[in-house]
Amino acid sequence: MLEACPGQVHTARRRRSPGESRQEILDQVVELLWDRPIRDLSIASIMAGTGLSRPAFYRHFRNIPDLIEELLVDLETTLNDVAMPWLVADGPAPEELRKSLGGIISVCRSHGPVLRAISESAPHDARLEAAWSRFMNGWDVPVADRIRAGQSEGHSLPATRRTSRGR
Repeated sequence: MLEACPGQVHTARRRRSPGESRQEILDQVVELLWDRPIRDLSIASIMAGTGLSRPAFYRHFRNIPDLIEELLVDLETTLNDVAMPWLVADGPAPEELRKSLGGIISVCRSHGPVLRAISESAPHDARLEAAWSRFMNGWDVPVADRIRAGQSEGHSLPATRRTSRGR
């Protein structure tokens, strides 16, 4: 503790780099989202768990939807990293596929609150809806390309159409 004036006691705040404070805020939001829906989040509730000031929030994010969009960008980067072994492998690559799928499942489980928050918010927020669409297209295109390449090389069967009875 620091004593600024006789009789006044102040606690010292640990200085964090901008990257550390940003990550601390993001981590706190994920932690809060495990127990509550996004609509129950406030900047005050987020910052209360960080030890950072409210202005620190605004140094990194404009508002909560902006923060959620940043979480989605971080999630996309992480998912791309774990999917890469299969996406860039030659041939059928069953081991790379297993490794990538295991990584994707693990990331989705650990980031479940973020996925839920976006699915709750996107229908009501045009910017989050657009971010979600970009995220999904970022997955759909490379996965579809990888599957088509495997089909053209004879490593996997082409998709067949099902009838309305599921056959």
